Amino acid sequence: SNEKIDPLEILRYWFSDAGVCWSFAAKRFQPPQSHRNKPGTKVFQVGLTSRTGEMLQKCLSPFFEPNSYDHVLKNCNSFTDCALAFLLSKRLPLKYSSAQENVSLLSCPGWQVRKVNEAALKFNLEAVVMKVD
Repeated sequence: SNEKIDPLEILRYWFSDAGVCWSFAAKRFQPPQSHRNKPGTKVFQVGLTSRTGEMLQKCLSPFFEPNSYDHVLKNCNSFTDCALAFLLSKRLPLKYSSAQENVSLLSCPGWQVRKVNEAALKFNLEAVVMKVD
């Protein structure tokens, strides 16, 4: 499709406890509200796609339902990894998602015990990536 995207209508998609969400972005490479004060946050273009935001939301919403967010097991990095697979057949670099591999860190002495969201326990990132790519 040769359809032009209006640069004034940049949509931003994310995953939270409300499920898959979207909003208009004020500026193209501005960090999302949730990351504006976090040091080291980077926003950059990773490619172009012929798929739409509506297609992304329709495809990923069944896997990222409301009340299924978990800070370690199923989070914004999981969503970004799946979105990249769907939109560009690419994966999120491990340096951004390695915390999910280190769940054992949560049991370190002195750390507060974290309650796991039961709704996130059956989430299988690799299976979702393979299904949406």
